[in-house]
Amino acid sequence: RVHGDTKAIQDKIRETQAKLTGSTRSKNLKAKYRRNKRDEMAEKRAAAENAEQSNVIQVTEFISVSELAGLLDVSFAEIIGKCMGLGIMVSINQRLDAEVIELVSSEFGYDVEFINLEQEADEKKKKK
Repeated sequence: RVHGDTKAIQDKIRETQAKLTGSTRSKNLKAKYRRNKRDEMAEKRAAAENAEQSNVIQVTEFISVSELAGLLDVSFAEIIGKCMGLGIMVSINQRLDAEVIELVSSEFGYDVEFINLEQEADEKKKKK
């Protein structure tokens, strides 16, 4: 126990002396701090770019209200409410056509990219 305490004390003394003399260790710490800052900024930029890309949803031409709600990450009640506001009566399992999907998605700040069923099947095969 005593040996561990003396080692910790010796390390503290060395660290303090290094700070006083302005040794290379403090330069390394500053460089490490700058490097971490650069990395953080790069991560923030990447996250911002991903956020811009994530505002585009890929859908087939006909999807149900509940599927659209899942893609937009909102409740189905909000989708139904937006449709009613647009003068369209829908139920949770009703399929929406391309025009309605675009209208509702734009209300939530999303762009829509339509893909046909063959493209979707090809993409699933590529992922496997």
